Amino acid sequence: MKKTARALALTVIISCCASQTIVPSSGGMDGEKPETAETAGMMSLDETARDGARHLDDRMPVENLETAEMMSLGEAARDFARYLDGRIQKDSPSAVLSVEAPLKGIADYVADTLTAELLNTTGARMVSRQSLETVIREQDIQADGFVDEDTAARLGYIAGWKTVVTGAVTALSAGYRLNLRAMDVESAELLGAKNYVIKSDATLAGIVNPSQTVRELSRREELLRPFTEQQNAFDLTARPAGGKDVFYDGDEMFISLKAGADCYFVVYQMDVEVRMQMLFPNAYDTDNTLKAGVERMLPEYSRLDLHAPFGEEQILVYASEKPIAISPEQYAPKQLDSAYMANPAAPWQAGTAPQDGGKGVSIRPRGAAGRFSYTIAPR
Repeated sequence: MKKTARALALTVIISCCASQTIVPSSGGMDGEKPETAETAGMMSLDETARDGARHLDDRMPVENLETAEMMSLGEAARDFARYLDGRIQKDSPSAVLSVEAPLKGIADYVADTLTAELLNTTGARMVSRQSLETVIREQDIQADGFVDEDTAARLGYIAGWKTVVTGAVTALSAGYRLNLRAMDVESAELLGAKNYVIKSDATLAGIVNPSQTVRELSRREELLRPFTEQQNAFDLTARPAGGKDVFYDGDEMFISLKAGADCYFVVYQMDVEVRMQMLFPNAYDTDNTLKAGVERMLPEYSRLDLHAPFGEEQILVYASEKPIAISPEQYAPKQLDSAYMANPAAPWQAGTAPQDGGKGVSIRPRGAAGRFSYTIAPR
């Protein structure tokens, strides 16, 4: 199974940012694109069920995402420990054997937090990471790879453990899914399994972007308020095509845009170093209009390839019902700071100052904003 790692980047020919690349598409409009609702093939109910079954994760427990609880990583670890209290024998040797995750930092955090919570809540004798790594190394198993249930049972039997816990963190279109399960080694019986939808918080952001402090991440969010709190006058939505938000170095990304009214748009990328630059429109994809209710997939005449440096990045979109004036400096990477965000010439500041003001009256253009985050992992 391919390992994943959380991070991101882009590289545009029209800019000097080394983490992105926008190049002409060799296929033009005939190039392969993700399916949209308009292009997806029709299926019968039986065909749909079989197709869905082929894509199901075989490690998915009975509980599905609709019933999964939204929590932080730490809250999920504590909840799972409480869930297993009484199911794991007190003083029994147990181990958090493996956690598969997009980033090693996330896997280590989940494993360490879960080990501590199980120790304090269930009273089990938890195996330290050092002892665990020794057993894995002696059995010639990839310490950072996924351990299936057969291997987990074999390792637990050899080491004399009573219970083994495994987990997997996978990317959703927004956030992560955390799947945790515990197994009795001797009987191979599943003692419990739960799914969680992990919400973003300062801890998760710090793991994904280890070079940034919590204070810096909080300041970044404050600076990006125009893209979070902008009035969404016509239901603008922006998302990665296919709901994919974890990519590997060199992967191509498509951006889906849709609005409830005819409008003009600009798309920016904010990289892991908190620099911001315009991606669309550009020299290859010059049309920056959306038709009401029609999904637009970008790029159309170019490629958007993702590269290192690794870490979480964001796509930021602003739209207006009036044409947007675009200055050339918007294409050059600029460090995100209060002066840059407050620049009255920036598209997202259009109309923020009252015009034709009278007594308590201001006139502003109707606008909307959207954003999503994504990451890229090394291959």
